[in-house]
Amino acid sequence: MKNLFKISLIATVLFSNAGAYANNDDLSLKVKNEKEKIIRLSINQTQDMEVTFYDVDNDILYQKKGQVLAGSSKIYNLTAFPDGDYVMKLETGSKLIEYQINIKNDIASVSMPSIKEVFKPILTKKNGLVTLNLDNKSQNPVELIIFDEFNNELYTKVYKDSAKLSQKFNVGKTSAKKLTFILKSEDQDFNKTIDIN
Repeated sequence: MKNLFKISLIATVLFSNAGAYANNDDLSLKVKNEKEKIIRLSINQTQDMEVTFYDVDNDILYQKKGQVLAGSSKIYNLTAFPDGDYVMKLETGSKLIEYQINIKNDIASVSMPSIKEVFKPILTKKNGLVTLNLDNKSQNPVELIIFDEFNNELYTKVYKDSAKLSQKFNVGKTSAKKLTFILKSEDQDFNKTIDIN
């Protein structure tokens, strides 16, 4: 049945501006017609975005990544979804926007968005140094833990009240072949493994 949902969910790009039901500065979302299970997402600025639909069991029904253009719209046809509750998550460069979608009697309704700032650490490796850069707009404490490929903890530190974090690590003399960087802040976490060779 999940495969039917995945196949039946069709996103069509239309070039139009739509009135907003639930919106923020970057995006607006509304039900296309009061008597349909079709929703329209209007894009207000060009950006990379990931769209994911979940059911009540947090199973992914549809997921797509890509660049969306300012002034365009995407239509999501939910006619294959039975009555029930769903979640639509939109992740842009620095935001996670979540909409609750309720389908009842073959009519979709969309909640106002829940918007959360997300952090996107950047790790670069050059000349025996790994540099970590992070814009932490929430300014909440960030914990960094580094493990080697054998899951040995090599480094741990909590950075408090840091809006901008930049840290260099000399990895030229380590015997590890891979390092995994894990960053945690409130309910967010990020991890990335880097080859040292």
